[in-house]
Amino acid sequence: LQGFQMFRAGFQHRYYPFRFLARFCPISLACVAPIVSIAEFHKVAISSPYDATVTFILLSFARPQNIQRILDAILASKYCGRIILSNNQPAINILDHIEPPGERLEVIQQKQETLPINRYLMARECPGEFFVCIDDDIFLTTGQIDSVIAALIEDPARPHGVWGQDIIVENGKIRIKLGVHGVSREVTILNQVYAFTRVHVQNFFRILAAIECAD
Repeated sequence: LQGFQMFRAGFQHRYYPFRFLARFCPISLACVAPIVSIAEFHKVAISSPYDATVTFILLSFARPQNIQRILDAILASKYCGRIILSNNQPAINILDHIEPPGERLEVIQQKQETLPINRYLMARECPGEFFVCIDDDIFLTTGQIDSVIAALIEDPARPHGVWGQDIIVENGKIRIKLGVHGVSREVTILNQVYAFTRVHVQNFFRILAAIECAD
């Protein structure tokens, strides 16, 4: 927590939670190819023929034209058990931009604009042990998605992703190294794609409670 307090004044950790969870739990980047580029939860168990079933949580802000392409890649994943699509921009009807939802897709039309932390608030309320969040301007192939999930299943002690950053302290100053990708190694911060477990979500909210940061 001491490390977290050091960054608290300089960053809006409330809005970008797993970027800071990485400070306490080593993060690795899965070896994948470079990136090219509802109001209520129905707490039902999703059956799957695979060893691990993943819940995908997508937030749509101002790029509804991207969502169907992202959904297609996720739905083709062998790990996909459930997708929660939260439309965080009430001025846009996301249903106008996607195909009719199937049984694995739940669409939430938010009544007011919500922040990125909403993905972790939803994960906290969902059943399941594995979660993946992909930003609405990131287009992974199904193979890339499966590679990230396989890395998480093999090493569930840490979240995984495909693009990271390092926080470096030099001479008493904080510097951020951007754009770590195309390698498999630990990073300080994850961005764009987040693969994590229920334990990571629980630890994140425990950290927020410890520093008295309300939901």
